[in-house]
Amino acid sequence: MSKEGESELPETKPKKRATVASVDKKVDDLIEVMDIIHSDVMDLKRVLKGFLEILGDNSKPKGPEKPPSENYDNSMYG
Repeated sequence: MSKEGESELPETKPKKRATVASVDKKVDDLIEVMDIIHSDVMDLKRVLKGFLEILGDNSKPKGPEKPPSENYDNSMYG
């Protein structure tokens, strides 16, 4: 059994408090990661726009349709 002076609960260590320096370091790390993610998302958007341009060129006309090149006399009397 235990000694009379000891309690059966384990001693709890006081939690280490965050310092301004440690919080500042973590914020800097977070900002760096966010910058990397932002640049990756921009790269993905650029690639997707390129794919849409490649795929979209074949499916939609670029301007008004040209009239047929054959010359017909469309006059009323002739």
